Amino acid sequence: MNQIKTLQDFMINYVEYLDGDSGSGTNLFYPSYEIYPRDFLKFAEIELLQINKKDSSETIHTINCISHLKRAMDCQLDTFFYVLRIKNNLRVDKKLDFLKSAGIFSSSSLSRLNSIRNKIEHEYTIPKLYELEVYFDLVTAFVSILETAIIQLTNFSEVFLTSRNYHNLKEYNELNFNIKYFIKEKPKIVVEINYYKDDFKRTEELISTPTDYVEFAYFLKILFLSGKIYGIPNLNHIKELLKFEQKL
Repeated sequence: MNQIKTLQDFMINYVEYLDGDSGSGTNLFYPSYEIYPRDFLKFAEIELLQINKKDSSETIHTINCISHLKRAMDCQLDTFFYVLRIKNNLRVDKKLDFLKSAGIFSSSSLSRLNSIRNKIEHEYTIPKLYELEVYFDLVTAFVSILETAIIQLTNFSEVFLTSRNYHNLKEYNELNFNIKYFIKEKPKIVVEINYYKDDFKRTEELISTPTDYVEFAYFLKILFLSGKIYGIPNLNHIKELLKFEQKL
């Protein structure tokens, strides 16, 4: 059976009965760059300040700002894929599709980001100041969101959820859900679901690797959503989100 559908159906049917029981993190390793995304953002900000001063070389500062923002975005993408130990041989658009599928960066923001980026790269146009400021804000948000995703994975590379505090499950006495990201040369996400009914126990194991980027991105999304259960008072938000995506 399709692993995405299995995982999706389980979360939609049972997420409202699950509580965060325990979680653990892992040590993540960053690439040894001499310049990082935040450095490029700082360079871009310096160029923006020069443009706002109405410098006589405004075009030069605009082009420099664009270049720094592109580097900030590319560097953050490379950093993210390096930290997760995912092979970094995808085109930028494929990497962005992965982030979209993993629910890390919103599709509307990505569309706007790509629209500005493609206009600059393929039409060779110089954006207006307001477009440049929007581009700056989007790339800054992009860098921040991926930084947050890495931090969350550091704290919650494994999440254990249980239904033991609920007594109104119709089919089972208890459910246990465990999801873990294994950071190795060949990363994988492993899901183990235990179903308990009286003296009966059924275990279901799902394993995803980056060889299937679509599936792996979805598993990563569930891992991130599972970690957020500790801070979301109404789990119907997760259920409705997954139900909506199921219809797409």
